[in-house]
Amino acid sequence: MSVASAFLGATLVASAAGKLKSREALSPYLAQFGVPRGTAVRLGLLVSMGELALGVLLLAAGQRWVYVAAAVVTLGFLAVHAMGMLGGRGASCRCFGAIDTDLDPVLGLVRAAVLAVVALALALPSGHGPAASPGATTVYALASGILTAFTYVLSFPLIDESLKMFRRDRESHAALLAIRKAHDHVL
Repeated sequence: MSVASAFLGATLVASAAGKLKSREALSPYLAQFGVPRGTAVRLGLLVSMGELALGVLLLAAGQRWVYVAAAVVTLGFLAVHAMGMLGGRGASCRCFGAIDTDLDPVLGLVRAAVLAVVALALALPSGHGPAASPGATTVYALASGILTAFTYVLSFPLIDESLKMFRRDRESHAALLAIRKAHDHVL
């Protein structure tokens, strides 16, 4: 098992868990595409179960077909994000459930692109995918991949909140400058 495989598997498990905890997490996002609420809930459950199964297989098996399936799925996620953005849809994907209900769609697209790149790198027949490893290396790879996945999952909402904070700071600064200018003009 490689760190990349553990990272991708843990990320998919975290995504599935987030959506399974909040069964209607994907509904607002899918509604933008005209998917009825009931269908969106069932589709969200299906996607979550597929992510969970694929994530567990990535963590356990490391077979070439699992890497190819992960590449297909993550490219599908990337395509849906791109279609949403190109179509002017602005709702957060809520890919990880409640943790990113207000995530900027651009950050969701970047997150999907990173996962697709990792999955493609694993799926390529270049030897970067399945590799035999000694037990200690596998434990290290698993632990490193899982920690990397959680850091990755949490970093995007943190980046989003930081960008919002900087935006609010600029707006506050501009408002204070306008007040000062108006005050100076009166005096």
